[in-house]
Amino acid sequence: MDLKERLIQVTCTFLSCRFSISEINNIGRAAMDAKLRETATGYTFWNYSYSLQYVFVMDFCKLTEDYQPMKPHENIASLRALSKEFFKAYPNHPKLNQINGMIKTLQTTSFSKQIRTLRKKRYGHMDGLSGYTASKMVTFNFDEIDKAIEHLRMIGLIIEEIHLQVIGGSLADIDVPSDEDRTFNFIKYHTEYQEEHMRNLFPPKFSKAELIDFLKSAGIFNFREIEKGAKIKAGELTDAIANNVTMTNEATAKVISFLTKKQIVKSKNTQLTNTT
Repeated sequence: MDLKERLIQVTCTFLSCRFSISEINNIGRAAMDAKLRETATGYTFWNYSYSLQYVFVMDFCKLTEDYQPMKPHENIASLRALSKEFFKAYPNHPKLNQINGMIKTLQTTSFSKQIRTLRKKRYGHMDGLSGYTASKMVTFNFDEIDKAIEHLRMIGLIIEEIHLQVIGGSLADIDVPSDEDRTFNFIKYHTEYQEEHMRNLFPPKFSKAELIDFLKSAGIFNFREIEKGAKIKAGELTDAIANNVTMTNEATAKVISFLTKKQIVKSKNTQLTNTT
C-alpha cells in the first residue's frame, strides 16, 4: 500500500472517530441542560451514545496501534505505521522528531491505556474477571469526553502535517469537536415539542370560577351534554361547577378536545378562547 492510500485510511478513521466523539459531546451538552436532560439521558439517546462510544473506542485503537514491520498490510489505519512510511519517503522532514513524539504521547497516556483496556476487556472481548460485564455498561463522563477531544486534536495536527507534504494544501474542517449540532438541536426541539404536546394533552386543572366563566361566555349551560360528548364520567363536570371540585387532567383534556371539535374553542391548549 502506497503512502497516499495509507494516509487516506488514517484520515477516514480519524473522521469517523471525530464524528463519534462530537455526537457524544452533543448529547452530553444536552444532558447538562436541566430542560433537555430527560430526553438526552433517555432510552434512545443513551443507547445511541453507547453505540457511538463503541465506534470511538475501536477507531481510536486503530489509530494508536503500533507498527508491525513483519505485517505491513495490517493496521493500515495506524498513525505509527503511517509515520514510518512517511519518513521513509521524506527522511529529512523538519518535524520528524515532533511527530514521533506526539504519536508516542498518544500511545502512552492514561486515557489511551483506558481505551485499549475497554477494547480488550469489553468491546473486543468480554473479560469476566475485569468487571467489564454486559450488565455494567456505562458511557463516557465529561472528563473522558474532554480527554478524547484533546487526543483527537493532536491526531488531527499530525494528519494535517503529513497531508500538507504528501497531497498538498490543508485539510478542510478537521476541528474537534465538529460544529455539526443537528443532534443537539433535535434534542432541544423534540423536548419543546414534547412539552407542548403534554400541555395540550393534559392541561392544568382549572377552578370552578374559570370553568363557569368560560362556559357562560361560550353560551353553554347544558353540562351533561358536554359530559356525554367528551365521554367523561357522568356528573364530573357538573360536580366541578356545583361543588367547586377541580376536574382531573384527563377529564379536562377530554372536555377541551370535545369543545375544540365543536369549534367552541380554537385549540386544545390551556387558554380557552371563545370563537363566537
